[in-house]
Amino acid sequence: AGLEHITAILADTILRRGDMVEKMDPSVRDLWVWHSIEETEHKAVAFDVYQDQVDSYWVRTSEMALTTVEFISFTLFHYYQLRKDMDDATDWRSVRGGINWLLGKPGWLRKLGKSYLAYYKRDFHPGKRDSTFLRKQGLKKLSRLLDRPDLTA
Repeated sequence: AGLEHITAILADTILRRGDMVEKMDPSVRDLWVWHSIEETEHKAVAFDVYQDQVDSYWVRTSEMALTTVEFISFTLFHYYQLRKDMDDATDWRSVRGGINWLLGKPGWLRKLGKSYLAYYKRDFHPGKRDSTFLRKQGLKKLSRLLDRPDLTA
């Protein structure tokens, strides 16, 4: 349920920020837009199942904290793997730029904080944040990218 929340807020960000989509490599852009739409469609399913079967605030929030640490750890590990294959693995300017892009003043990951922290509220439910408009906009964008007007019908 926690990981689904993380992917849902990432999907919302991708759909909300057209500039991110425009900067994506065209070979993966359509897939990311589709996946973002798909994530917003089922964002409450895992949470609802969890609430029905377990319904423990402590388990829910502690697992989210653990999932967050694992997510960051795997991201750093994969980043390290990519850097060691670079021509100049000591290019720390690019590292600083990447950290700023994620967490700095313009950092898009930093802007997820409020949505991420909402998960820790006792009365949290993913459905409280309506993504209908974002989904519809995403479908229109995907329709244009794929030249498929039937996607929005």
